[in-house]
Amino acid sequence: MTKSELEQLVCLDKEIRLIQRRIRELEGQLFGKVKRHDTFLGGPFHCITEDMEAELLEQRECLEKLKRECIREQLRLTKYIYSIPDSMIRQIFTCRYFYGMNWTKTGHMLGTTPDSARMLLNRWLVQHKGEPYCPEEADSGISV
Repeated sequence: MTKSELEQLVCLDKEIRLIQRRIRELEGQLFGKVKRHDTFLGGPFHCITEDMEAELLEQRECLEKLKRECIREQLRLTKYIYSIPDSMIRQIFTCRYFYGMNWTKTGHMLGTTPDSARMLLNRWLVQHKGEPYCPEEADSGISV
């Protein structure tokens, strides 16, 4: 596992929320509007043609696929962190990569210095480079 992979956790969480928001917007366009041009109190409703509807459905499908991929990657990274047997190291990873805390906040949360927290994390990554990221995959030969 690398730092750049782990740093994706905070980004993935934000991306999933943005995707969900966009899906809701598309669903509002698809299901919240009438599909024919009509007037009500003198104003036209938004008109969605069959072609537009097909394009909106295709966009929604692409977003749903992307969301599933993001969730899958988020789960992979989460499993790695949860598989760390050392409580202090696991807490450092959690502060840094789940909550996106800087080193100062991470050190403060854990009652240590920012440099100590950073060095412990770096040491862990170097010592465990190439090892399976969670116990159930140790037998499958999958490593990071």
